[in-house]
Amino acid sequence: MLPTIKEAVTAVNDARNATAQMLDRTGTDSAETLRSAAASIDGFADRTERRFTAASDFVQSCDTGTMMHDIRRIVRRHPGSFLLAAAAVAATLGYAAGSSKKPTRFVG
Repeated sequence: MLPTIKEAVTAVNDARNATAQMLDRTGTDSAETLRSAAASIDGFADRTERRFTAASDFVQSCDTGTMMHDIRRIVRRHPGSFLLAAAAVAATLGYAAGSSKKPTRFVG
């Protein structure tokens, strides 16, 4: 049996209302998720700023003699790690210096 026009209109209205409610919930959920992500990013930015400020304050408060003393103390405690780090820095700088030159073509 075919539905009457009134039943068809009621079915369409029910579907429309259900769709509207779903869209409203999705919008609310999306907004809450984005607000939470924004708060998380904002917190990360604040922590990063504090850490860089603390590092800047530390560097500004130390004189060269104190820094050299600290570096010597670290090198004496961990000579192998220091040599490894120095080799890594040298290799990175060598690679960077070599890659900045234009390649030469050999015609032979």
